Amino acid sequence: MEKNTFLSDSIKGKLSTTVKWSKLAAILTMIGLGIEFFQMGVAVFNGNQNFVSAILKFLLTSVFSLVIAINLFQYSKHSKHYLLSADSKFLLQAFRHLKTSFMIMGISLIILSTLFLLSLIVMILHKM
Repeated sequence: MEKNTFLSDSIKGKLSTTVKWSKLAAILTMIGLGIEFFQMGVAVFNGNQNFVSAILKFLLTSVFSLVIAINLFQYSKHSKHYLLSADSKFLLQAFRHLKTSFMIMGISLIILSTLFLLSLIVMILHKM
């Protein structure tokens, strides 16, 4: 069952712009992950003493980045399908992917902020 959603031409234009930018952001994130993987490989090959921590850092950051990039790409794809068909199921699916991206970014920000504050507290207590 197809539901058509009416959006004004202005909103469709703005949605079209977000499609292009989200696709670009997803592609650049994938390229960045590839470069980071290459850098990690070079560090391990050159006998870097901290290769275990480099691998762990890469795994942690790449999982978050990869999930965000995939969701942005899916948002772009479903929004484009919506613009071509005006079927609301595509727009709903697109916004689900966008919501997931923002949730992951928000959770990551909360975790990193908490770790920063904890390390700050430990540093202050250690100086006392």
